[in-house]
Amino acid sequence: GPPVVVDLSIYVSSFGNIEEANMEYKFFGYFRQFWKDERLANRVNHSVILKGDEISRMWRPDPFCYNARKSSLTDADADINSMVTIHPNGDVVYSRMTIITAECELNLHKFPMDEQKCHLKIGSCEYLSSCSFRLLFKNVFLFKPKKGLTLLHSHSLDSYTTQDIKYRWRPPMNSSVDVRSRNLAQFALTSIIEVEYVEHYDLGNQNRMCVCFTFQRRLGYFLIQVYIPSIFVVVLSWIVFWMDKDNMGDRMALGITTVLTIMFLLGAVNASMPRVSYPKALDWYLMVSFTLVFLVLIE
Repeated sequence: GPPVVVDLSIYVSSFGNIEEANMEYKFFGYFRQFWKDERLANRVNHSVILKGDEISRMWRPDPFCYNARKSSLTDADADINSMVTIHPNGDVVYSRMTIITAECELNLHKFPMDEQKCHLKIGSCEYLSSCSFRLLFKNVFLFKPKKGLTLLHSHSLDSYTTQDIKYRWRPPMNSSVDVRSRNLAQFALTSIIEVEYVEHYDLGNQNRMCVCFTFQRRLGYFLIQVYIPSIFVVVLSWIVFWMDKDNMGDRMALGITTVLTIMFLLGAVNASMPRVSYPKALDWYLMVSFTLVFLVLIE
């Protein structure tokens, strides 16, 4: 038969701050999946809500985050806040709380005036070894009022392909990802882009969904902690030109102090940054400041 079409929407309640040293970011939210199961249609005369262990007994899609370093998507439903709502017409809504720590490739050439794009790549489990579930098609049951639970069927597959299941963003497009708060400590979320694409494998084609979060770094912290202090240090180094030429000790002490201060600022800024092989914009700024105070010391 035709593949099961699963609509996905994501509600992000909050973001953890982007960790530059580990090149990762974290978000807390809810994954909501919508699909229609004709086998459940007209079996109940009112909506049925399932929670906890009840959910594990029915079939549901197996979303997997491919760039996640740590994810609760594959945790048991009994261990997290999750809920399934089955409507009389066969529509199923599956919502579960999700905490994901995903990798984010940072481009720090313009740091701290940079803009970072962090992706979240989602799809069906590609191989059994990459998922927590041993059976991708679980036992499926129907709930009948006053008659308990009735087992419908169960079977297993190696993986889902586009012939079995098709993920897509819940219409309308570009409004499937909702973020409650767009402000982080050092970043501001400026845009969200949702993309769908298909990847080809020997076992079959599998569709993927990707959401791109664009973050603009806030400059205020670095303006107060780095830029303004370094300007004052450079200006302070010029005092030696108004000091007595014969007072070499004080002039040397002031020159060395300003040089060490610039070096301290450079080291403090890079202490929490990844050890990239290219200079950042802030590195160039501090190197120019270092050159100015060093030339004053030589003078």
